[in-house]
Amino acid sequence: MKKRILLLALVMIAVFTVTACGKPEETAKDAEVAKVDFEYTEQDFGGYEIPIVMPIPKIWEEHKNEASILPVGKGTETGVSVAFIPKSALTVYEEIKNDESLSEEEKATKVREKVMQGLVTVSSAVVTDKGPERLESLKEEMGYSQGKVVEEKDGKTLIYLWSNWEEVKTEGFTEEDIASMKEIFKPVPKLGDVMKISEAKTAANPDGIAGIKNWSFTAKDLEGKEVTQEIFKENKITLVNIWGTFCGPCKVELPELAKLSEKYSGKVGFVGIVSDVPEGSSEGLDLAKKILSDSGVKFTNLLIDDKLAEVTRMAVGVPTTFFVDGEGNVVGDVLVGARGAEDFSKVIDKLLED
Repeated sequence: MKKRILLLALVMIAVFTVTACGKPEETAKDAEVAKVDFEYTEQDFGGYEIPIVMPIPKIWEEHKNEASILPVGKGTETGVSVAFIPKSALTVYEEIKNDESLSEEEKATKVREKVMQGLVTVSSAVVTDKGPERLESLKEEMGYSQGKVVEEKDGKTLIYLWSNWEEVKTEGFTEEDIASMKEIFKPVPKLGDVMKISEAKTAANPDGIAGIKNWSFTAKDLEGKEVTQEIFKENKITLVNIWGTFCGPCKVELPELAKLSEKYSGKVGFVGIVSDVPEGSSEGLDLAKKILSDSGVKFTNLLIDDKLAEVTRMAVGVPTTFFVDGEGNVVGDVLVGARGAEDFSKVIDKLLED
């Protein structure tokens, strides 16, 4: 079996086994997949230094726990991949999360082995500075049979890659998983027709998030309450987590942060930034609230605005976590990717000692 290797992966999972391993029975409904028209909402990933405006099919709202969009790439080649997390894997995640016999480190290991490795990628969009001739080599490197050059602009080329349905590995999945995958897959062949290169600009800070000093802002939380940088003065350090409702690893990490916020109550502050729900918009707000509620998160989460976007644009992916002292200065390392409570505890304890 050939393995799809995301050579540019930023997230913890680098290998996805999503290639031809037998052809499922094809129906007339499957054959019409590419002919269906879909409604879309746009998601601009420029805030993560991924210069792509990606169409999000509304049909995915029915499968929001199973359809994830993951950042991939670094340097001059960045993009996003559409991935499927089977319901059976989500069930395993819940079992691992609630297993009191496991340490946090053991839970994180099992999640990586039994849940995250179950991710199935079906398409990717990549912006490169190597021109349209990069198409064929990207297809080969990332294991896709289909691809097209979507747009060329200002020295950058947007390339969209995808698999045919019969190439998607479904062995070991339940009938319910396969049915969900088919629904998620329907818009995939057409996504390249409605995406484009983002106009978003990269923040000017040469040191990125790590160089932030005296951070000041005025934002709104999910209930409309005004929040400023004064929130940092309540604790020696504050953990700031940038996440998105579209991000599967973010949803895995949030329950871990919820536990930590209780463990370090009175010592460490916790603030979330919902990167894809703008202030003043009702779209996505209810979903963000539900994700936080399901994760047990009680700490403050902020809606994105122009000021906060200056910071999120410096993040290379979500989730991204960093720490701020009482004066609004970033301290310690900037952490990209999902982590378990035990890993976070080691970082927090060291910062509290310093």
